[in-house]
Amino acid sequence: STSYVQQMQGHLGVLFHKEAKTALVLGSGYGITAGALAAHPGLERIDAVEIVPGLLDAAPLFSPYNLDYHKDPRMKIHVDDGRHFVARGQRWDIVSINVSDPHLPGGAALFHRDFLELVKQHLNPGGVVLLHAFGTDTAVVLKTLSASYPHVRLMRAYANGFNAVASERELVFDRDFASLELSTPSVQRALAMAGILPPVDALELFSGLWRLRDLKTLM
Repeated sequence: STSYVQQMQGHLGVLFHKEAKTALVLGSGYGITAGALAAHPGLERIDAVEIVPGLLDAAPLFSPYNLDYHKDPRMKIHVDDGRHFVARGQRWDIVSINVSDPHLPGGAALFHRDFLELVKQHLNPGGVVLLHAFGTDTAVVLKTLSASYPHVRLMRAYANGFNAVASERELVFDRDFASLELSTPSVQRALAMAGILPPVDALELFSGLWRLRDLKTLM
């Protein structure tokens, strides 16, 4: 279940931004999200930021679930505070905020509207943001996200939460692009590692995301 949820924080970014060339993972942790992004050959640079050095040192221990992300030449790994890293001036097409729990020490700062507005300043035009919302915080996290990004799509994550992809632009799922992307051998291997195997149809899984505005009970 962890592989599934963490991988979606990567795949959804690419599938809803087919022109993406650069990506940032804040809180790379085990490396599963970074590995999922690296499975997509169209990405040219991926920055993985983790504040705990030991997690980066332990990356080989989480293989094969992290898809050996630390060995990919496109991967730039940084030991840093995510907020400070974003503020330094680079821009990305995809930003995955991979801190799952706002109750972790320091974690709430990455769910705050001030930080989401900062991320917006460092997105390239048409860029997307990914965020995990779950548990009793789901409604407030998604409401905060939608205050900065009017277009939000949701995929069920754990039983009590969602992976959200958000943007300032309308989020359109291009089935033709997604079909080609999901047929890439590296992406197929990644999805299999996350448990997406026949009879589950990956294309139908990704095409069935909800729009946040249609789920009134969450707001």
